[in-house]
Amino acid sequence: MPLSSNNWVRPKLTTTLNESIVQNAKLYDDTANGCFVLDIYATVNAQLRLEKRFLITPSGYTGGSLVLTIAELDYSAAADSTYVDTNLASATTAPFTIVAGGTPKVVGTSSTLNLDAFYTLAGDARANT
Repeated sequence: MPLSSNNWVRPKLTTTLNESIVQNAKLYDDTANGCFVLDIYATVNAQLRLEKRFLITPSGYTGGSLVLTIAELDYSAAADSTYVDTNLASATTAPFTIVAGGTPKVVGTSSTLNLDAFYTLAGDARANT
């Protein structure tokens, strides 16, 4: 006697097709918004498609230190639109505006960089006067 008389559907055997992922990244200097825009995109169906955008913003120069805030935007809802990576203006036109990416999700901050030590090592030391 079977333990259960329920039926289940067994999927048909199908061939798995490998997808070729051509991943790209481009960094833009967005001086109007005071940040760097890092776009991650792929070639899908012979067209460029924006996947994610990261906004990298200097969030503090306190006490001679630099800290960067990294925020993530998601463009998966615009996967049916072709992305253009020519320049910042073309990369951020509709539907790829920063606002269209939703509320930026802060994914972290950079470690603190001591700017005085950096400038000194680069040969721009300041004398104590």
